[in-house]
Order: sequence, then C-alpha cells, then structure tokens
Amino acid sequence: MQYNLETFFSLLIRMPDIFRTSYSVKKQFREKQKNQKGVVLWFTGFSGAGKTTIANELDQLLIANNNHSYILDGDIFRSGLSLDLSFTKNDREENLRRIKYVAAMFCDAGIIALVTFISPFQADRQKARDLLGENYIEVFVKTSLETSEKRDPKGLYKKARRGEIKNFTGIDSPYEEPQSPEIILDTEQFSAAECALKIFNYLKQVKKNHNSSHLCFTKNNNKSGIINSDKILKLLNEQNIRDRKSTRLNSSHRCISYAVF
Repeated sequence: MQYNLETFFSLLIRMPDIFRTSYSVKKQFREKQKNQKGVVLWFTGFSGAGKTTIANELDQLLIANNNHSYILDGDIFRSGLSLDLSFTKNDREENLRRIKYVAAMFCDAGIIALVTFISPFQADRQKARDLLGENYIEVFVKTSLETSEKRDPKGLYKKARRGEIKNFTGIDSPYEEPQSPEIILDTEQFSAAECALKIFNYLKQVKKNHNSSHLCFTKNNNKSGIINSDKILKLLNEQNIRDRKSTRLNSSHRCISYAVF
C-alpha cells in the first residue's frame, strides 16, 4: 500500500461534520522541492538501547548531505501531545496512534521523519506500517535487557525495580521484538556513528518506487551522486571538536558522543 492523504480521509467518511479539502500542493511537489522522498524511520527498542542517540547521529549525516529530516522523540512527545497519557497498555496504544499520524504528516511533507519510541507491541508497529506502507522503515535497535539496564542513562530501570514506575518495558511490561525489521542495529557491538552510517547507506541503496532510492542526493553534493562515508564522518568529527570547544565556554552544552553506548 502506498501512503497518501487518501488514507487519512478514508477514516473520516463516518464523521459527517468533517470535510475533505483538496490541496493544490501534493506530496510529490514537496519531494521534488527537497530532492528527496518523504519516509518514516521507526526506531524501536528498549529504553537505553540507543534509539535517540543513533537518530541524533543520523540527523547530522542527513543534514550534512543537504537532506531535510526531523526527530520525533518519545520523551518530547509525552511532554506535550501525550501529556495526558500514562504507561498502561491502552495508553501506550493511544500514544503510538497519535505519533503514527504525526509521522505520516511529516512524510507527506517530504521530510525524513525519525521516530524514536520504544513502541513495544508488534500490533501497534504493524498499524504504523499499514498506514505508511512502503514509506515505513522499521529500525530495530537491538540490545539485551541486561545491557540496557546496565546503561540506564535516565535512571528509570532503578526506579522501576524499586516499584516507583509501573508498566515499565522489560520489567513489568513486555517488549515484543520486531519480526521482520528493515534494519537491525546491534548497539552492543557497534557505535552510534556506525549504526547511523548503516541506516544512511541503507537509504542510499534501497530501491523502491519505480527503482528510485529513498534518499535522493542533490547534484551539488557530489558529481557522482554518491557521498563518501569517510568524508561525512570527518565532517561529524570536526563538528564534535567544535562542540567540545563550545562546551568549555558553556557547561550546559552537550557534546556529541561517538563512543560505543
């Protein structure tokens, strides 16, 4: 199924007071403007697996390549659009119902959306895939529960073990591993930068929609149409050095990390 706004409007036919507006600017025009295809990279995995860290690295690769991308972060989403939801199974389902439609609108705008939600249940991820069709790319950020709990960057596992957080994925709420994700990232073996580069290369190579790549490279980036990975990593490392210099001036600034999680 190819995603388009028809998917949205088909859900409105039973709502008599909501009317469809036919807009002049279509998805293909926005994609042509940005010289890329709108897609949704759906990162799933335990808390502490590295979803947001990898998405942050990938975002920089895409920006360095003159692409248009945006991270839809689970914590930020819950602090705003899903502020009213808890972590019960029903509320988790509602949270993912909301984000899949937000991601679909980003996709329709021709943007590469990076969704970083635990999204523990297969059924919810399948609903997102059904909505987005071939524009849905599932990224399984794979790590063991033991490793994720050992990392515990936000201290959430400790709170869950003490009973201060209920329905915490991996502790008292299950995580269902993806059955056939497009990309698997082993964050126990590879660094954030390496994982991001794997996704970047996937976007370059995958062929869909009449034999065209998801990631359309602008001609002014590279005459051959291919970006040298080493060149991009060098660019990111230079950015890392600049960030570290900036950190000395502003202690509140967070450095970009290229170490293994």
